[in-house]
Amino acid sequence: MMQPEPSLEVIKQLFLNAGLERHWEKYNQLVKPGFFLEPTIAPEDEIPIGQSKIGGNPDIPMGFTWPDWEGHPMSFIAQINLEEFPMSSIDQNYPATGILHFFYPCDDDVLFSDEFLYDAFPKDQNVVLYTSDLSDLKRIQADPDIISFSSCLMSLKFENMIPVNSLINEKRLFDNDEEAYVLYENFCSSYYEMCNHDIGFRFFGYINGLQYDFQDADTELLFQADTNDEIGMQWDLSGLLYFYITKEDLLNRNFDEVFTDRVGT
Repeated sequence: MMQPEPSLEVIKQLFLNAGLERHWEKYNQLVKPGFFLEPTIAPEDEIPIGQSKIGGNPDIPMGFTWPDWEGHPMSFIAQINLEEFPMSSIDQNYPATGILHFFYPCDDDVLFSDEFLYDAFPKDQNVVLYTSDLSDLKRIQADPDIISFSSCLMSLKFENMIPVNSLINEKRLFDNDEEAYVLYENFCSSYYEMCNHDIGFRFFGYINGLQYDFQDADTELLFQADTNDEIGMQWDLSGLLYFYITKEDLLNRNFDEVFTDRVGT
């Protein structure tokens, strides 16, 4: 079974070196594995049908209808072929085969409209399509008027990820220990320096968010899309787009209730 890096032992040592040993037993339970994804722009015809990709055109089954929000076509963000990821290393009950396709509206006239910003049904603002049968996939060209992005292959790093500060506060990990919060910032700096990559794209684990980003303890990060000028992807200037799902829905292969959050700088 593939093991995430850095190992839990390495993270523990960083945590202890920061002077937080009294909090390790609780913190240890919050570290979780996930994938950091690094895109590389590649011609569409060099990416095999069904392979994981960011941007470009989706590989979808027969009978597919291009998704929209209130009549506005969504953009194709990415597809993840689960066979390329060691899903059993995260949870043996998670789907290990099939493809997840991610769609989201990218037209500024939609994104910044009052109807979209104050939509009473935000779970309808995205489409995550789960395709289990890959035998009849076909690459579909998006209509010219739909915002699209450069096609990219992706390399993955399987990592043990640390939670964002909002979860530390939600769990009251340090209680009122003000010194611990200062020491924890030092630990986080050491951790991210060791990982040696930008915020980037992510699949599972935790968001690697901006300063005030929030991830609810009861949800799983499904996908994080970063702003990337080379790809042509931008979220509120230099922000991020998150797709979340509950663990129960994930176990039941129910991707109809995925919800999104878009944050900017």
